[in-house]
Amino acid sequence: RDFAVSGEWRNGVGSIAHTHFSLDWVPDRQLAEWLGGEPLRFDNVAADPRVAATIRRIYDGAEIRAFLTIPLIEEGRALCALSVQQSEPRHWRGDEVALVRDVAERAWLAVEKARAEQSLQQRERAQAFLIEWTDRTRELAAVDAIIDTTVTMLAAHLGVTRATYSVSDEAGRLFSIRGEWRDPRVISIADTSFSLDDVGETVEREWLSGAIVRYDDIAADPRIEDAVRAAYLDTQIAAFVSIPLIENGRVRSALSVQHETARVWQPDELQLLRDVADRTWVAIERARAEAELQERERSQAFLIDWTDRLR
Repeated sequence: RDFAVSGEWRNGVGSIAHTHFSLDWVPDRQLAEWLGGEPLRFDNVAADPRVAATIRRIYDGAEIRAFLTIPLIEEGRALCALSVQQSEPRHWRGDEVALVRDVAERAWLAVEKARAEQSLQQRERAQAFLIEWTDRTRELAAVDAIIDTTVTMLAAHLGVTRATYSVSDEAGRLFSIRGEWRDPRVISIADTSFSLDDVGETVEREWLSGAIVRYDDIAADPRIEDAVRAAYLDTQIAAFVSIPLIENGRVRSALSVQHETARVWQPDELQLLRDVADRTWVAIERARAEAELQERERSQAFLIDWTDRLR
């Protein structure tokens, strides 16, 4: 029921780009027609008895005295709308209504085509990243080398200002930053530690659930307690995503990306982070297992050599 103005052209009036409007502003009868796919048309907002006084003042403040809006309805829900507005009363002719409707339908088809192409490109880019990551980590034997490669590649791919990999203590409560890549603009948090008690109650619950932990705007998010919010902002974390790894009911490690300004994390970015986090854990476990095997073989070789020397 709430819409954000994502695109705008204007002439001689103030901008309403990135503002919001609500379907609660639309009279009930017209709302029912609009949800049925009919145009929403007002020739004179100030004089129209259908518009409540409080809503009229909102329109007047935005310099909207007449408007025509065409909705895109899918399964009874309004997904988007194309709207033309006038700063003075205007009688919308039938041919104008037909033209706006025709443009709206063509625009939606073009937008859906562009989205499909963008989605395909994003999937191909993510797949290329995973192939390159696999190639670069396959022969790495050291855990730290795997972690460093992962955070460096992720930060560059996503364009974030920091990427980290943290590991927990036995209790799964205290975490150490084992690996970090950061932009020189932000401070380093490498080799520091933090407790789940420090991240806030909501973030802690999300971490313990194993879900993707996503925050687009720390400064404005009501889920973040004020004291915790200050700690995030002090370390130049205005937005972040963390992927925790849960094993036997406790968090073992977490892969995180952070940005110094608010950022809307996209679904393809979240999926890539989940894929990389899972693969990184597998690669680290492989490296550890190989290191343990090499150590056992080295010990066994020593014992054999020692035994031979005693004979």
